[in-house]
Amino acid sequence: MSASTLSIGFVPPSFPRDPVDVNQFDEHIILGQIMEPLVDADGDGKLVPSVAKDWRVEDFGKTLIFMIDSSIEFNNGEKVKAKDVVYSIKRHLSSNSQSKNFLSDVEIVEAIGDAEVRIRLKSGNVFILKALTRDQLGIVPEGWTFDVKSDKPYVATGPYALVRKEGQFFLEKNKHFKRYKVSVDTWRLSFFKDASFSMPDVLPDLVPVVTVGVFDKMKKNLSFSNGNFKVEKRLGFSQTSFWVHSESRLFADGSQRLLAQRFMNDLISDYVNERTLERSRGLIPVGIQGSLESVPKILSYTRKNGIKEIKIAAISGIFNDFLSDENIAIAHSKYGVKILKFMFSPAQFSEMHNWKPDIVAGSWAGGFNDPAGFLGLLNSLLGKNFESYLGEDGAKMKQADLEQDWQARTSLYRSLGATVIQKGFLTPGWRVETYEVMRANLKVNAFQTRYTPRLVNFSEMK
Repeated sequence: MSASTLSIGFVPPSFPRDPVDVNQFDEHIILGQIMEPLVDADGDGKLVPSVAKDWRVEDFGKTLIFMIDSSIEFNNGEKVKAKDVVYSIKRHLSSNSQSKNFLSDVEIVEAIGDAEVRIRLKSGNVFILKALTRDQLGIVPEGWTFDVKSDKPYVATGPYALVRKEGQFFLEKNKHFKRYKVSVDTWRLSFFKDASFSMPDVLPDLVPVVTVGVFDKMKKNLSFSNGNFKVEKRLGFSQTSFWVHSESRLFADGSQRLLAQRFMNDLISDYVNERTLERSRGLIPVGIQGSLESVPKILSYTRKNGIKEIKIAAISGIFNDFLSDENIAIAHSKYGVKILKFMFSPAQFSEMHNWKPDIVAGSWAGGFNDPAGFLGLLNSLLGKNFESYLGEDGAKMKQADLEQDWQARTSLYRSLGATVIQKGFLTPGWRVETYEVMRANLKVNAFQTRYTPRLVNFSEMK
C-alpha cells in the first residue's frame, strides 16, 4: 500500500459477499463503485445510460427494450453482451435478493442477439426503470459465481475493482473503464470492528454517508477533534419506523394493535423530544413522492387496561440507545410495560423472525428514490410480502404502483400511509440525519442525489 492510498468507510464485516445476498446500505455503497446497473440515475434523479446506451418502452409499458453499449468491458477485459445482462437479472429473480422485491412484475428477460435485451412485464410498471438503477443489480458475466476466497471477488464494469492484498481489501482503478475520469487510483476499505458497528481506531479518509449515531462516535476520535475533517450535512431520506410483526399476537387484533401503538408512540415521543429529533411522518420519507404532509395524531397511552409486556426487535446500531437498559427501565416505571428486546444485525433476519416479536423496528434510506423503493424493503423486515401484509389495503398499494398520473399516485400513497397508521400497524419513528465526512485535503467535484454516492466524484486537492 502506497503512502497516498486513501481509505473509505465504514464497511460492514459481512462484506464482501454475493451481490444477491447484500442487504445493507453501506455494502451497496461499495458495490456501486465496482458494479454498474443496466441504467443509472444522474444528480437530478434523471435516468441516464449505463451498461445500456439507450432504451425504449412499448406495449403500454409492458415491454422494455435495451440497447447494450458494446464498447463497455468487464474488469477482466471481456466485452459486455446481452446474455450477460439476462444472466445478471435472472440471478436475482431466482434468489432471495433484496432487489427481487422490486422486480416482481418481470415475466420474461431475453437476449436478442448480442446487443439487445427485452424485458416483458406482467403489467405496466412506472418505477421499473428506477428499480433497475440499483447497485445490487450490477451486470456480471454469464456464468459468473461469487467466490469469497478469491482475491478478486467481483467481475463487473464499474470504475473500480475489488482486490484483496495481505488480508486487506482495496478498490483499485479498473483499467478497462473509459467513460469518465477516475481521479483517485486506490481506496482501502475501512471496516467496522464487528456486527454491532463498533468503530475502528483509525478513522477513514472518507465516509460518504454517515448517520447521526455513527457521526457522534466519530466526533470522539482525537483525529476528528483536531480539525482534520470537514463535514457536510446531506439531504437524506433515512428514517426509522416501528411495525407490528406479521407473526405477532397483535397482528390480527385491532384493539391490541392500537393499544401497543399508543405505548410505542409515547415511548418514541419521549426519546425524540429529549434529543430534539424530527419525527418521521410515516410510511414514506419526507422528500419522496407520497409522503404525508404531517404526522398523524395518535392518542396517548393509559395504564388502565393496558398491556403488561411487549417484545421489540430492532436493528443493532441506530436503536441501541433507544432500547438501552436504562431507557427500558424508565419506560417500565413510567408506563408499567415490561419490554423484552432482541437486537439483530441485517444478516440475522431469520433469527429475529424465529423470536416472533410484537414490534419490529427498522431504518433505511430506500432501494431507490421512489415510493416503491422504500416499500419493497419492508418484506424482509415484516416477515411477509407487504402487499399481503396489508390485506384488503394491498390493492391500494398495487393501484399506486401502476398509476401514471403523478398527482393521483401521490394521493394513493398518502392514503395508504394514513391507513397503516390509523389501523395501528405502523408507528412513525424519527428522521435520521445524514452527513458526509472527509479529510480536509479531499474535495467533491460533483454531488449526486442518487441513493448511493460515486467515488469518481472525489479527488485530492493539490
